[in-house]
Amino acid sequence: MKMLICAPFLVALGMTTVRADAAVITNCSATTALVFGNSVLTDRYSAEEASKRLKNALKGRLSQAEWEHIVTDLAYNSSGGKLNDFYEASVQAMNTDQTLSWTEFWKQLAGISVMPPPIQEAALNLLVDAAQDPMTNPELAEHVARYRQHILEGKRVILVSHSQGNFFANQAYDQLTEQERQSFGIVGVAVPSSYLYGNSYVTLVNDELISSLRSIKLSLQLAPPLDANVSNSEPPGDELGHGFESNYLAGSFSRDRILARIEQYLYSLVLPDPEAGQGVITATMTWHPTDYRSDVDLHIFEPSGSHVYYQDLIGLSGFLGRDDVSRDYLRGTEHYVVGCDDLQTGEFRFGVNYYQGYDPQTAEVAIQAGPTFQLYFVDLPVALGPQGDANPVPAAIVKVTQDGELNFVFEVIGIQ
Repeated sequence: MKMLICAPFLVALGMTTVRADAAVITNCSATTALVFGNSVLTDRYSAEEASKRLKNALKGRLSQAEWEHIVTDLAYNSSGGKLNDFYEASVQAMNTDQTLSWTEFWKQLAGISVMPPPIQEAALNLLVDAAQDPMTNPELAEHVARYRQHILEGKRVILVSHSQGNFFANQAYDQLTEQERQSFGIVGVAVPSSYLYGNSYVTLVNDELISSLRSIKLSLQLAPPLDANVSNSEPPGDELGHGFESNYLAGSFSRDRILARIEQYLYSLVLPDPEAGQGVITATMTWHPTDYRSDVDLHIFEPSGSHVYYQDLIGLSGFLGRDDVSRDYLRGTEHYVVGCDDLQTGEFRFGVNYYQGYDPQTAEVAIQAGPTFQLYFVDLPVALGPQGDANPVPAAIVKVTQDGELNFVFEVIGIQ
């Protein structure tokens, strides 16, 4: 039986921190998470703006109550990966003082401009890799954690994925359980893959990048992208006809098709029973039990000094709504929530104790502070029993302040 041990939360000296952008609080009573999955070479600001415009485009099609219960989120892919490496190699292969802009590079990939012979073979190799890449990008784990947290809190998830974001969408779907999939839908936009779970997608006939990719994959006897299925009456918004906002949201037919597919999911996806509450700060700690004795615990130290964990589930700010002792051999989960009306300024400190078990564990701690989301992995080599409650392994700190207009602002700091 676990024994109560009270002690201050100690952060080991020498720990480094990783800071996330501050953000103002958002919806605390959402029933749907509308998530945008960006394409490569899209900066975070542009992806966030696209996410906001996508939700605003729905406003005229839904009742006010429906629209207000949708919260936006971002499944962000921050790197161009192989494509970015290929661009840099292409510039070097040209062996000339002439600069190669990203626009010209895209035009070469789409076949609108002539690609110099020195880099044609590299381009074909890139496309072969892209067709077969299992998408092991580490950011995929963060995406899946976001979806699971939304579902755990009782929200259906509608993912609108653009271009390469569809590879991430398929891989995320593979990692969800059958029950989670009932509350998770994908709307693909400009789909470069040969399949999409749910087959709910919009690809423009005049999307030059997808058309070029189709031709090249067919010539290499690879599975081509899904067929284009919509045309706009308006001219393309850019030279390639591939941009999410400039073409797909700007075009009347493609926009209507995207919004209609979102609406279908609003009414067809299962609204999950909330296993944990929603709040302005939430933390979900997950681990994978190796035997029925495995037990990992989440610890929170609130600004007031309250220590929230299995022996004291309720603090002055938040509460531990789920202390998992199910030993289901699949996934253990514990969930902490700070309600919208109970937020304090100061520091919330999150830690993990490997209470019981034999094999090394890795705990995933997903923290949502307003719209800011961070996922941290905490290595737990040995079980420490109740002694570990005095000094849980640090995972992260959430600093809460107020700006000049008394809006709450958050800073999430990961302790590595």
